[in-house]
Amino acid sequence: MKDLESGNWRVEKFRKEEGQKEKKWSIYICPLIALLLVIGGIFHIEYSFYIFLRVVVFIAAIYLIYLHFKLYKMRSIFIYLFILTALIFNPFIMFKFKKGIWTVIDIIAAIIFILPLFNRRLWEN
Repeated sequence: MKDLESGNWRVEKFRKEEGQKEKKWSIYICPLIALLLVIGGIFHIEYSFYIFLRVVVFIAAIYLIYLHFKLYKMRSIFIYLFILTALIFNPFIMFKFKKGIWTVIDIIAAIIFILPLFNRRLWEN
């Protein structure tokens, strides 16, 4: 009977490890997708792409705010950068800028989304 119980414990441990691996991949994928979309926003593309970009970047910024707050349990510079990004790219109250200004904003947003990829503490916890 103990073998069955220990076997179940091993299965649960395996499932927990697999869940953690999936979680780590989601942490990498979220800023990467936002980064690629923001870089794509630099080029002249259809307006519907920019609406899609706003929604995805807004959701990615909110998700990264949640992750950083959960990790650090206090305010860090990353949280403020993602709040600013979420405000600028929010799909509800749209800011209207000229294309030149949006290009600069897209470059800055790309840099902001690159930063968490190099934050080792975020990936280790």
